[in-house]
Amino acid sequence: MYAAQAGNTEAAMALIAGGADRTVLDDDGRSATDIAREWKHVDLLGLLSPS
Repeated sequence: MYAAQAGNTEAAMALIAGGADRTVLDDDGRSATDIAREWKHVDLLGLLSPS
């Protein structure tokens, strides 16, 4: 979630490569994709969207 909010593509890629679950929700019911969209980090949207 922090990588999505910060727009840190490198960290997001490392987390996904390490097996991070892209479908996990935070306490407010938002996914990493939702957070990236909220913070307008459009470069992360395709990477974070579940396949």
